[in-house]
Amino acid sequence: MKKRIVLAATGLMAAGFLGAITVTHPAHAAYYRWTQTKLYSPSVPYHAKYSGTIYLWNAHHTRVVHNLKHYPRTTWYKTEAVKMTSGYKSRIYYKVLSGNQKHAGYIWRGYLTPGVNPNAAGFGTTPSTSTGSSSGSTSGSSDTSGSSTTANDGVIYSNVSAADAKKIDTSEYDTDISTYRHKAPYLSGLESYDAYAKVPTQSQIQTVVNFIKKRNQELGINNMGVVDNNAQGWQNFRIVMRSVDTNGGPKVPFVEYMYYDLEDIGTGYEKGEPEWYRAGTFQAFYDAATATTVKQAPKSTNFDHPFPYAVYAGLSYELPNQSLLRNYQGIQSGDRLYLKPGSQYTVFQDGDRLCYVRTANILDFSNGPIVKNGIQYDDIDPARDSSKLDPNKGKVYREITENYNFDEYHYENGKWQKVFSVRLNYGEELTDKKSISISVSFYDANGRTTQAPGSEASPQKLPVDLTFPSKNYDANYLSILYLPDSDFQKYEANGGK
Repeated sequence: MKKRIVLAATGLMAAGFLGAITVTHPAHAAYYRWTQTKLYSPSVPYHAKYSGTIYLWNAHHTRVVHNLKHYPRTTWYKTEAVKMTSGYKSRIYYKVLSGNQKHAGYIWRGYLTPGVNPNAAGFGTTPSTSTGSSSGSTSGSSDTSGSSTTANDGVIYSNVSAADAKKIDTSEYDTDISTYRHKAPYLSGLESYDAYAKVPTQSQIQTVVNFIKKRNQELGINNMGVVDNNAQGWQNFRIVMRSVDTNGGPKVPFVEYMYYDLEDIGTGYEKGEPEWYRAGTFQAFYDAATATTVKQAPKSTNFDHPFPYAVYAGLSYELPNQSLLRNYQGIQSGDRLYLKPGSQYTVFQDGDRLCYVRTANILDFSNGPIVKNGIQYDDIDPARDSSKLDPNKGKVYREITENYNFDEYHYENGKWQKVFSVRLNYGEELTDKKSISISVSFYDANGRTTQAPGSEASPQKLPVDLTFPSKNYDANYLSILYLPDSDFQKYEANGGK
């Protein structure tokens, strides 16, 4: 199952793969969104903290524009602070302008030291900047670092000593705290989270601590509570109380783990300072610790022995209800499902993070393909292995592929022939769930698409209601998989359009 073994960059970091990664092509990186800005006038002088490679990026961190090692005597003047966000991570970048006003770019603030460059000849000239109003919620003369809450606020348990905790970078932690605070659609309004907004008991805390210790032992992670260069996974963790509403409200307990951030320097990655990251709600850890059944994806990459579970759902949750939404990520090699009989939600482990998925959206292939209304369902590729597909159970088969797509095969002339493919189209953001469309591609007896050469099936309106957010979203999402052929064949007259 190729779709299950591709590890995202976040997963690699969390798993401890922290060595340098060589990139032989020009530097590019993930697109960063701006969420807050603040202008500075007059501008503030800085210089590079290190003498080696430090990159200046373009406005959205997708292209390197300068390397500070080529400007050893330059003083850089901060004219703007920008909170940039990519996935779960938010960081503060400075827009800087060289003293001669010829070079500019955006740089992570941790690479700079305040003050005029001591190697500068004549100390340069402070660039003139226009005064403008700031956007976002930042006010005053401080950086856009979110709440003034201190890094230790809300900590109710930590396996890291107070002395070692000082080694963990908290320069941006106030900003990270702000990532817990949600508004619609993440804070859905469909249900209340109040029942989970309470400090756990000592007994509950000990249950979670024992669970994490056991998991670390299984993975060979030692030196728990020790902040060193080899720390990985849940080696260092703590339990904290965090507000999840931008408007305040009761706090929910979360588990955080420490790992070393990897700084994208264009030609690879450098290990940065250790930082705290969200692992999931305390409730998710407690439910995982008390689960009656645990199912784990195989560590092997052998496609012939796939994980016998699949989650066909468009959403996942921080809590065992629909109050706090989270983007779902596909099951990866080594991930787990923590099952409890009769539970409406199941804990899903995605790398070093835990969340919930709707139990009804978990497909169980442990006893072979599921058969529903004469159609077989599994994630077996018939071109690789059709031995598990018994045509006597149904001559129509749907293979579930990556990103909740599927291919339909018909058993004809002693073999499985692909008839059409269904693709669900949406972007990477949770809000993109509001505008999902469908594309259907059809194939002839020779396996060739019936669309004109060079064309693809055009996105169309879904045949089911996916109002977002709604309590029926997961159930309706799953229903797409079980629609009869007639609902998809209506696209065939227009070649999938």
